[in-house]
Amino acid sequence: MEEAEQSDIGQLSLLMAEDNKINQMIAQTFLKGLGHKVKIVDNGDLAVKAAADETFDCILMDIMMPVMDGITATVNIRSQEQTQGKTSTPIVALTAAGESSLRDECIGNGMDDCLFKPFRKQDLQKMLVKVVKESRTRNSTNNH
Repeated sequence: MEEAEQSDIGQLSLLMAEDNKINQMIAQTFLKGLGHKVKIVDNGDLAVKAAADETFDCILMDIMMPVMDGITATVNIRSQEQTQGKTSTPIVALTAAGESSLRDECIGNGMDDCLFKPFRKQDLQKMLVKVVKESRTRNSTNNH
């Protein structure tokens, strides 16, 4: 199943905003093991800058980060996309399981979905398949 899902979306170029070094290493290992390319930044401000400078298939956004939190970063990325006439990049919130009340706030502020930490490699891949397929469908519908 994992290989079939992988081939459905191909290799992805991902941006991950995460300040915790251990979480960065775990996610990077998972993502590279799934065949994806990943750029990791330490805070929301750097995520906003990276999203302005490069194109990603999906952004994985920690919620609680120094300098700029994930929700503020998402609002800024969505504003940039509108200003630049870019299509919306899927953004998935990464948050601790105890913060489930944040899910509605995340989605209400422009995120596509939410993945609770700690997550397994399979959970991460399923989420990527879901949001990237939805985004591609939405963008192909908007381009016709």
